[in-house]
Amino acid sequence: MDINYVHIRTMDDLYLLKRSLDENDLTIDAIFGIGLTRDIQGLYFEVISFINNYSKKIISVDIPSGLQCDTGDILSIAVKAEKKP
Repeated sequence: MDINYVHIRTMDDLYLLKRSLDENDLTIDAIFGIGLTRDIQGLYFEVISFINNYSKKIISVDIPSGLQCDTGDILSIAVKAEKKP
């Protein structure tokens, strides 16, 4: 099993993310955890948008990035992970 890790540092790197999402069957979301309290902006907003639009299947490590864990509110955008069976 090959695992590809893509580190996105700038908006110019988003093409690397797009290519990786196109080539892989599963995206593992571990961008933010349960401590997130502010709206998602900038590069992080774009990364989550790419993940939602181009991933074949998404799982999140603890909670989908972009969700406020106490209220369930979406903090401007959130990863659309698969529901737990």
